[in-house]
Amino acid sequence: MKRLIVLSLLLLGQTLARSADAQPFKAYADGKKDATEAIQDAIDRCSNQGGGELVLPPGTYLCGTLKMRSHVSLVLSRGAVLKGHLDYAHRYEKRAFILCEGIEDFSICGEGTIDGQSDRLDFEGGGFKNNDKVRPYIMLLQDCRDFAVRDVHLVNSARWTLRIRDCEKGIVDRVTIRSLSFINNDGIDIDGRDITVSNCIINSDDDAICLKSDNPERIVENITITNCIVASNSNAIKFGTASKGGFRNISISNCVVRANPVSPRRNIWEVYRNIEPGTLAGLSGIAIESVDGGLVEHISISNIAMSGITSPIFLCLGRRHGAGILRHILISNVTAVTEGVLPCVIAGLPEKKIENVQLSNINIVRKSADVRMPENPKESPTSYPEARMYGHRNPACGIYARHVDGLHVDNFTVTVLGEGEERPVVVLDDVTGERLERFTFHGTSGPLLERR
Repeated sequence: MKRLIVLSLLLLGQTLARSADAQPFKAYADGKKDATEAIQDAIDRCSNQGGGELVLPPGTYLCGTLKMRSHVSLVLSRGAVLKGHLDYAHRYEKRAFILCEGIEDFSICGEGTIDGQSDRLDFEGGGFKNNDKVRPYIMLLQDCRDFAVRDVHLVNSARWTLRIRDCEKGIVDRVTIRSLSFINNDGIDIDGRDITVSNCIINSDDDAICLKSDNPERIVENITITNCIVASNSNAIKFGTASKGGFRNISISNCVVRANPVSPRRNIWEVYRNIEPGTLAGLSGIAIESVDGGLVEHISISNIAMSGITSPIFLCLGRRHGAGILRHILISNVTAVTEGVLPCVIAGLPEKKIENVQLSNINIVRKSADVRMPENPKESPTSYPEARMYGHRNPACGIYARHVDGLHVDNFTVTVLGEGEERPVVVLDDVTGERLERFTFHGTSGPLLERR
């Protein structure tokens, strides 16, 4: 006999919550029979009666797209699992398992799990490809305001996991993400205003926390990200690659970056120099990119502890879809243990420099060394932005800066553990207005500074 459970619908009064008089809604919780219609009906009824809490008790619910409504709080009890239907082509509206579109005053919370099931062989065997515009997000928030996503576990997304787009006034707190099934499984992608992300733990194949700017008429601004532990086989904390409108007034603090426990899609040692086979690592710990014509300014990043990355800091001004502006960047109190030989890279354009970058209290330990590189890296203004876009080698072991106006570095330490490091700590190429103070370096026979 199939197990039946009751979804409890609680309506909130003006001061106290009370039980609803409406007939209870039922849904199968055996993980086999489709529960989409029953749960969606409960969400709709809750919204139509003024809103409130919809509590999903323990059990496994197989669903297609569930559409959230205004004034509804969907609470996943501990032990409740929403599983995405493997028959994706007929089940996912707007490429989303949980779809929140054009609504306000809602939340998705509780200690339950939302599972996209992209780790299933029959899901992966459906002909999906990287960036195929078919695979669904676990959760898409589009044109929403006054929302919260709290405590839930999001696992096995087929695309990006939690996508926030064109939204305002939101909170993401204590969310756990594990998405390693596809090569572009991002963790959290944010495009909006007045949004906070805090206390999250993320394991993602692609970028872990990524700010996106898809609308050239609107800037992404007033975002805080704090107290998160993130692991990525790509970039841990990233601005871009989409950077059409740009980013302004962003604060990121008190985060730990580490390696993923597995990397089923990428072998980092085959891409970057001097990395031991089998090493688990991502690309950049911090990547700030303006390559689509957007304005990026007033960014503050502090108190970041990194390991399992190749390049600690990557700042890039390119012109993939138009040259933008990158200025007023403050990065402080960073410790990093890195794989490979790429340094911190700060690279503007010959015709448009990055402006006013401050790095302070930076401590880097490099596991690998490299010989001197007399030639300059190639210019790559239209390449896909990442630290190796200028080549697999680099002239510096600490900081390589090119086309920058106003670079202030204070209290910078680099220690090279590998033998035979010959490169300078800092190489400046077309840099003006620099101020370099309090440098300490160990394990390199190269000088502190070289100008080109």
